[in-house]
Amino acid sequence: MTEKKKRGKKRLSKALVIEALQKANGVKALAARMLKVKRQSIDHWIKNYAEVAEAYDEVNETTIDEIEGMLINNCKTEGKHQQRAIEYYLTSKARHRGYGAREKQADTEKTVIIQHTIPGFTDD
Repeated sequence: MTEKKKRGKKRLSKALVIEALQKANGVKALAARMLKVKRQSIDHWIKNYAEVAEAYDEVNETTIDEIEGMLINNCKTEGKHQQRAIEYYLTSKARHRGYGAREKQADTEKTVIIQHTIPGFTDD
């Protein structure tokens, strides 16, 4: 590698990676763009540095909390303009909290049901 390339290489720190992940709400590709590095660099930092991994987990949980709150507020109102986007986010990012798609056999038809468990809400 030439001397010029060495000087142009971006120096990252735990604090910079954590800050980018927080600003990007845990979206690794966006954090990487902010830092002008590849997404794999963010994965490397998460995998190899416990402090970064903890911050990544925390920002994801916080974002899920915020989105879950939006879903609850949406369920309390008449308009469901954001419902589909909220459901998509929760079924893809919050499976560990019980959100997700499950398949159900009904005679010969297969239907996909979005299952949500929200304290205080019933199907009545």
